[in-house]
Amino acid sequence: MDDANAGREVIHAEYRFLAKLNRTGRTAEHVIAEINRRRPSMTGFPLRIIDFGSGGGAVAARLHEVSVRTGNPLAVTASDRSPVAVEYAAAHAGGRYETVHADLLDSPFKRHGFDVAHCS
Repeated sequence: MDDANAGREVIHAEYRFLAKLNRTGRTAEHVIAEINRRRPSMTGFPLRIIDFGSGGGAVAARLHEVSVRTGNPLAVTASDRSPVAVEYAAAHAGGRYETVHADLLDSPFKRHGFDVAHCS
């Protein structure tokens, strides 16, 4: 997905494959289970979580879906250094998560507060 020569259709196909892989592997469920293990009560306010290297936003979307289903409120931000990834994720966000174009190593997030950072 970081191949600058790959066309949009190839990259979008990779994002669709990763969405299936992350759903099958239950990535979001594992992240939320770990959050719950470390902080048993997530009620009362949305926990702010950022997904670095979010690609097509599949994990961010699933984190939102799981948080709604389980009643654990999350405010999810999907971040990627690829403008193609951010464009794809934003087109599929449907208001479930925020998208930001940024590189983890040159991140503008130092001034923002996040409770959880995820990167896969």
